[in-house]
Amino acid sequence: MSLFEQIPAVPADGAFAMIEAFKADPSEKKVNLSPGIYRDEDANTWVLPSVKKARSILESNPNLNHDISPQLGHPDLVSVAREITFADTLATRTIVSMQTIAGTGANNTIARLISDILHPKHIWLSNPSWENHPKIWAHVDAGIEQRLYPYYDEETSTLDIEGMVATLRQHAVKGDAIVLQACAHNPTGMDPSRALWEAIAQVCEEKGLFPIFDSA
Repeated sequence: MSLFEQIPAVPADGAFAMIEAFKADPSEKKVNLSPGIYRDEDANTWVLPSVKKARSILESNPNLNHDISPQLGHPDLVSVAREITFADTLATRTIVSMQTIAGTGANNTIARLISDILHPKHIWLSNPSWENHPKIWAHVDAGIEQRLYPYYDEETSTLDIEGMVATLRQHAVKGDAIVLQACAHNPTGMDPSRALWEAIAQVCEEKGLFPIFDSA
């Protein structure tokens, strides 16, 4: 008997299942809009010229090595990423940045930090949201109640910021954490305007919420 026999099967990821279905489809007119990957007119993966240039610079560097990075990640990568993200809006010396393993790793890291340090009663997620968000928070701390705030109105195909703000004002409590997607909202693809972001910021401040920005 295997020691791993009792491990429950994990449901297949919907996005990857769609990719496999696309590959199996014999139609010549098929178009795959599922993965966030650049493609050329022949549906081949397109590598950004900037990525090619960066790779060429790295490969021509005689000092390039695979040494262990510091605990917070590659210093140059972390520094430049911080400058691009925050620009001149905040003094960079007051911001702590670290390198993580992609988006899931970043969300898991911040979820664990918030759970261990702030102990929020609720974690607020958009409705709909990236399917990994609820899974990550449930895995990190099942004791934090997951709540949904309105985000997208399917009938009008518009953002429901009024519903979002009203829900948070009525039901959120001080110390709750809220996940906000900074841009390219997954799965709706719709983002708030500057004015709407200001309305969201105002209710977060009023209710004493801890905002978590997922910027994929």
